[in-house]
Amino acid sequence: MARNLIPRIIQYLLSVPIQLKIMGIGAAVAVLFGTVTLYQIQAGMSRTLYQELERTAIYLARSLSSEIERPMVREDFYAVQQGVQRMISHISDVHYIIVYDSKNNIIAQTFPSGVPLELLYVSAKNTPSRGETLVFKNAEGLIFEKTLPILSGNVGKLKIGLSDKRIVSTLSSITKSFLWTLLICMITGQILAVILTYILVRPIDNLVQTARLIHTGNFSSRAKVFSSDEIGTLAAVFNQMTEGLEKYRNEIEEKEAVRLSLLKRIVKVQEDERRYIARELHDQLGQYLSTILLKVQSSKKDNMETKSLADKCESAIHQLIDDVRNLAWRLRPSILDDYGLDSALTRYVGETRELKNIEIDYQYNSLANASRLPNHIETTLYRIAQEAITNILLHAHANWVSVVLSVKVNEVILLIEDDGIGFDAESIWREKDKCIGLVGMRERANLVGGYFLLESIPSKGTSVSVKIPLKENTKL
Repeated sequence: MARNLIPRIIQYLLSVPIQLKIMGIGAAVAVLFGTVTLYQIQAGMSRTLYQELERTAIYLARSLSSEIERPMVREDFYAVQQGVQRMISHISDVHYIIVYDSKNNIIAQTFPSGVPLELLYVSAKNTPSRGETLVFKNAEGLIFEKTLPILSGNVGKLKIGLSDKRIVSTLSSITKSFLWTLLICMITGQILAVILTYILVRPIDNLVQTARLIHTGNFSSRAKVFSSDEIGTLAAVFNQMTEGLEKYRNEIEEKEAVRLSLLKRIVKVQEDERRYIARELHDQLGQYLSTILLKVQSSKKDNMETKSLADKCESAIHQLIDDVRNLAWRLRPSILDDYGLDSALTRYVGETRELKNIEIDYQYNSLANASRLPNHIETTLYRIAQEAITNILLHAHANWVSVVLSVKVNEVILLIEDDGIGFDAESIWREKDKCIGLVGMRERANLVGGYFLLESIPSKGTSVSVKIPLKENTKL
């Protein structure tokens, strides 16, 4: 779990917007720099101030010792007390002063209610070496106590304790000032970071928006070049690439337009040729076969000896006439030109159902009093339906086929479904030699501005749908 959590956290941090990254890094650097600097300042000043406090304790102890030497010799304890009170009233750092006589009795002190017992206990328990200063902590903070003998201890000694309140107050004031300064610097840094990220991110956002427009097909979009730095150079190169893509797309569109125009012409010529050949088969060859049939039938009546041969010829000619009619129908059903797509599909589905012995359901849905579809759309849909049903008969092994033609106000939809064996619709397009018919249906739909959709699942059948907008085809 922990192994997956760390990469996710790293990925999340890397995915944070650039503006937040810069602002976060700036804030982190400011906090780290401020913390280290504050620590160094506090450590250095604390060391210096406490050393100065210790030297002050020594100086004051010596000064007071010199002042009360004579009163101590004369045993003028009142003068000693007066000297102690003057010092503690004038020196704010002095927390207390205690003066002992030669017999270690307290003869002067600065506590209103007497010397606290815990202070006497600390002083007795922690006796510093000669010349050292005793440092301990009480409710007031750190106390620096200096003990100094008076006249080499012959008349007594004194203890003077200095509090670190002023040092703590000074360090606290410096810390507050530094924190306020750090806060102002962080705010200023964040403002500068916002300005910097705006300068950096704005051209990047412009590049992203331009790229999205190009993705939608708007190759005329260009990224704005804000400066001549690296990002500006990138924007300029991006614009050059876009110009190349637009030029390439225009060339492709021109070639595609030429290809579609040629393909439309080929389809039209093909349909015209089919119409002509179907008419010739029906009118010319059909008439010749009918004439031959009449002559065979006439000769059969005149010559009874050749009746058997005439019967065979008559049967063969009837079959040939049917084959010619079927061939003419497959090439170009005249009913499509004369009566429209619905009639042509109805007849085609009916004949296929009878010849192939397969259940084919055909439905036609249209608005009341709807006019006929344009000729090129009818031809396209008929050929697609013909090709789709032919593929079903050859490959699907289906028992049931559904053909639905729906004519709406703005579009016409042809849907053909079967319950056959189906196939992998995605892989079939990669096998070009096996999808020539499908490509042909798709190309026919594209020629009239339509949409071709093929859906198939192995063992679950196939669905072919064609949707052609009518408004775009009214002028064709």
